[in-house]
Amino acid sequence: MKVLEGFARSEDDFIRKTEKKERRELKKLG
Repeated sequence: MKVLEGFARSEDDFIRKTEKKERRELKKLG
C-alpha cells in the first residue's frame, strides 16, 4: 500500500513539474 502511495505522490509531483514547465514555455512564446 505504501509503495502505491509513494508512486502516486511522485506521479503528482511529475505532473506539477511538467505543468510548470509548459506554463513557462507558453509565457516565453507570449
